[in-house]
Parts: sequence; C-alpha cells; structure tokens
Amino acid sequence: MKLRLTCLALAVALLGVGCLPSAPAPGRPGPVRKVALIGDSLTFGLFGTTPRVESNLATKLAASGIRLTVDGGSGDTLEKPWPGRPRWEELLQARINIDDPDVVIIQSVLFPGGGDPANHDSYFRAAIRLIDIARSRGAHVYLVRHHRPTNGTEFNAAEIAERLQAQAAEGRGVEFVPLNWWLDRCKGPFWADGWHLAAPGVECWANAANAAVNQLRNEVG
Repeated sequence: MKLRLTCLALAVALLGVGCLPSAPAPGRPGPVRKVALIGDSLTFGLFGTTPRVESNLATKLAASGIRLTVDGGSGDTLEKPWPGRPRWEELLQARINIDDPDVVIIQSVLFPGGGDPANHDSYFRAAIRLIDIARSRGAHVYLVRHHRPTNGTEFNAAEIAERLQAQAAEGRGVEFVPLNWWLDRCKGPFWADGWHLAAPGVECWANAANAAVNQLRNEVG
C-alpha cells in the first residue's frame, strides 16, 4: 500500500511536486529504517539560541518506524568544522560504519571565504568526498536547497556553496530536499536575524525532510 506524503494534496495539484525532491534518491532496496542527518546551525540551532530540528524530525520519522541520528554542529561547513570539532568526513564515515543508514541527508550552506575563487576547489573536493562516503554502502543520499542569509557576503557565499555542491553531486545519484520551498510557505519561520530558524521554521524543515523520506518509502518501502 502506497504511503501518504506529507505535502498537502492541494499543493501538489497546484504546484506539481515542488515540495519534494525531483525523484527519490537511488540506492539500495528498502525498507527504510535509519536516517542520518549531518548539518550546520540550520539543523543544530545557533549555538543554543535557536531551536534544533532533531527532536521534531525524530518524532515524525519514528511514527513510520524510522530512527534518526544527527551529526555536525553550529558553525561547521562540509569542508571545515568549528574549531575543536571533528571534520564531517570523519563523523559521516563513523556513522556509516556504526549504523549503516539507509538515507543520508547532508545539510550545509555555510562557506566562509566563498567569495575567493582560490577556495572553491578544496570545497568542491570536500563535497565529493562527503558524497562518496555517504553512498559507500548504498545509502540514498540527499543534499538540501536552502533559503539565503540576509547578510550580503554570506548570501553570495551560500550561492557559491550550493553551486559547488550541485556540481559535486552530478552523476553520483544524489537528490535535493527543497527546504527553500517549505520555508517560502512557512508562517514566521525565521529568528531575529531573518535567516536562522524559529520554532515554525524548524517544523517546516522537519516536514521537508520527512516528505523526502516518505517519497522514497513510496518507492522502496
């Protein structure tokens, strides 16, 4: 029996499948039972001042018998962690080794120094390595499409980060969770800085990820 998606039927009818990835990410056969999310301050909150998505998303996934693990941290990028924390490559490789998740969602929008083209190649290669680790045992892998920071420099860096992530994903069987679609339709999603997520935004982020997982479950179980 097909599983119900979390998008409203009316939204799907009027806007196609804009609330969903363009297709389920390819990977090993189902069932989907374990989801690993690795993210920055849009997942973890801004160093304790804004809410985290973990509890909200874990509750939604648990209703379908799915266990969530979350790695990363505020201030991390997919290339460089906040000082004193491990690199995402190390965290994700350990997660793959320990849990062998069925789905990996990589949420990363920060790219300090992104305005300097000299930094682009190392970021691009870090994205490739992270994707390859995520897919190494057959997991279905997703990146995230984001809204943009309000600061002009960070806005441009986020644009470059997502462009490089998309290039790294080409030909690797990666799909994109359209978080930006959900936040565009979310009432009061942002904290005072206009970018980090308030409680309604965290709910919409959880809905975006849950919808992508449910779309996949409709395909593989």
